[in-house]
Amino acid sequence: MVAKIFRLLPLRMRIALKDSILYFLYNLYLNFVAKIGRDLFFGQTNEDLEILKFVPEKYGKYIDIGSGRPIKDSNTFHFYRKGWRGVLVDPIEDNVRMSRILRRKDSSLRMLIGPDSGEIFFWRLEPYGYSTTVETVALECLKNPQIRLKKKEIIKVAMLKDVAFSMSPKDPTILTIDVEGFDLEVLKSNDWNRVMPRVICVEELGNLSPSKDSPSEIQLYLESYGYKLKAKTILSSIFVHKSYL
Repeated sequence: MVAKIFRLLPLRMRIALKDSILYFLYNLYLNFVAKIGRDLFFGQTNEDLEILKFVPEKYGKYIDIGSGRPIKDSNTFHFYRKGWRGVLVDPIEDNVRMSRILRRKDSSLRMLIGPDSGEIFFWRLEPYGYSTTVETVALECLKNPQIRLKKKEIIKVAMLKDVAFSMSPKDPTILTIDVEGFDLEVLKSNDWNRVMPRVICVEELGNLSPSKDSPSEIQLYLESYGYKLKAKTILSSIFVHKSYL
């Protein structure tokens, strides 16, 4: 009902509301309702359901890069609710604030993960899923009247190896990455001698076909470190290390 009323408001009023604390509280409420609901799985396209097949343990650890909101569309909230704990990384301030409220036992970091440490300009677009560090991409998105620039800011960038704890395929460990097309760059910033999770879930927007005859760059890269493609959803690919299989 609230969403329907919101869509009927004048554009300027909708923009003002989206920039207010009320909009943050509304999204916090939506995530809280999802938390206490009957749903067992929360991934946007059932990623957590597929991941669960390879990590049946009651307790484990995860690293969630581009974690988004703490519950809705989360690949890791199912595991958090079971008793798992981990690190959530996201550049959107509201997402991190909600995670620190609703997932207090996780560590929530506001930053980007990339091939080099430092700082970079971040185009915070609304809806937030279009946000990017690439100016040409941002400008192309802004041609769409349904997308607007909320803020352009400098944000911290770290390498995956700098925020990840040690992980081994023999232990129940998950790495999930959803960074709008920069997933391979995130993987390349890892220290594979120290951080070798059992399961890796990567969004692959450009390679949704499960064909073994046309593996993606990500698949070829992960295969070089001993991973096998074991499942696909509409949006994501799930890889499992061969030492577990």
